[in-house]
Amino acid sequence: IQFDTICSHNFFSGDPVFLTAEGAGIPAQLTKSGFLEEDIFDSLVNKWKTMLSTEDHILFRQLFVSSGSLAAFRSTHTPSSVVNNASRKLQQSSYNNDYSSFICEIISGSLQISPADISRDTSLIDAGIDSVEALNLQIAIKDTYNVDIKISEILSGNSIRDISALISIRIDSKN
Repeated sequence: IQFDTICSHNFFSGDPVFLTAEGAGIPAQLTKSGFLEEDIFDSLVNKWKTMLSTEDHILFRQLFVSSGSLAAFRSTHTPSSVVNNASRKLQQSSYNNDYSSFICEIISGSLQISPADISRDTSLIDAGIDSVEALNLQIAIKDTYNVDIKISEILSGNSIRDISALISIRIDSKN
């Protein structure tokens, strides 16, 4: 197996390479799998946004890259076919299309496209939502609908329809 280290600094590459959803996607996956508590993840995203608003901030990322074959590992580990109960509930729930329209309106500014051009079935990460925009969306949902959506739910591969269903489920559970 070959192993390399790649480093990036915002002085040379600028902030945009650090603002991709992949950066928050890793902690979001750690949260989703239970290795990182959601409250800690939310705190990290809030600190991230505060840091970005300071003029003289520094971002540095170290990436460890390896390539080769892990035949022994693959022979003993197979993909899980366990169905996530929360995912099933999202698919079964009915929700008001206005939630989807609201989300499209919120994120269209950062994506610099018309809300009508945003696919409601694409994951928010694939649409281009980064951790800062996820925080803005979380705040807008809380302010408008008085519903808590975790940053990890926004950045863990959920689509606009999925987040809309979560809003609907949480509003229904309050009633």
